[in-house]
Amino acid sequence: MLRYCLPSLVLFALLGTALAATARAQLATPATEVTRFDEIEDVIRAWRPERHVFVKGDIGVGTRQLQELQRWISDHAPHWTVVLMEHAAGESFRAADGRTYRGMDAVEYALGYGLSNRTDFGRLEHPQTKESDGAVFALFLRERKFSYFASDAQDRRGLGEANWIGQLDQPAFRAMRNGGRILDAAKSTIETIDEQLARAIQSEVDAEQRANAERVRAAARLARAITAARQRIAEVRMAAANFRLQHPTASGPLARPAWERWEETLAALESEATPDTARALLQRLSQVNDDIQRHLNGYASAQALADQAQRLAEQGELLRRSPAQVAAAQLSSAESWW
Repeated sequence: MLRYCLPSLVLFALLGTALAATARAQLATPATEVTRFDEIEDVIRAWRPERHVFVKGDIGVGTRQLQELQRWISDHAPHWTVVLMEHAAGESFRAADGRTYRGMDAVEYALGYGLSNRTDFGRLEHPQTKESDGAVFALFLRERKFSYFASDAQDRRGLGEANWIGQLDQPAFRAMRNGGRILDAAKSTIETIDEQLARAIQSEVDAEQRANAERVRAAARLARAITAARQRIAEVRMAAANFRLQHPTASGPLARPAWERWEETLAALESEATPDTARALLQRLSQVNDDIQRHLNGYASAQALADQAQRLAEQGELLRRSPAQVAAAQLSSAESWW
């Protein structure tokens, strides 16, 4: 048989008390702590980044359910603050400009302006966009009304207060009409808005990625186009040399093309080339390409005329040597006009 002395029993009792205290502390961790308040000013005073659920009066929801909502928001939507009120009767809030608001107006002004201006709520940021990201859902049970205060991240994507009535408030209305499910009204609102916000931001990310990829492709096109332009400049220089051999006295642009200026332009384009500037530089390069192409077309036309003149001369010589020489006089007359 085990025997315990008195000191051992005292030790076990103290240990049991400590374990019970630890268990109670765990139940009251910030992740599950629900904040009760008497007036809306209390919400501003008590707000902390880890406190998400504020309750006034008897809203017919048990503590454990409220704690579950607090935990869910902490885990999935930490930028949200939910204020659940039995009623707004007796509420009063004095704004910074000296005006006093009462009832639901007091609550809405306090949550819409006071919370951001007087706490770090206004410093909450979206992890991707770095925009302000604090949002508020408020429910007035007796007044049968919801309120919503959007962040910049939401407002800029068609998810702001202007889109609340008749659009974003519908999940909350459906939850309340289907048995007065207060917690579902809050949770469904948060899920709906956050899902739409996530899709909108992802669309922006995808669009930016496509734009970045297009900028990279434009930079690659620019590099290839500059290489091709240099090859055409080499063609121009060879064609110009042949043109000068055929026309030693020529002094126009075909005899002296501005290839050095073209090369300087290409070098400048290369030095300025980045994915962000590539599209604009391609337009500048097109002007150089047009000038190069005009010269190549000019050499081709000059060569075609020279070839045609050579063929005519050969045909004329054949006619002059014909046995009857019937065309000699006409050829001499025609050549006098050339």
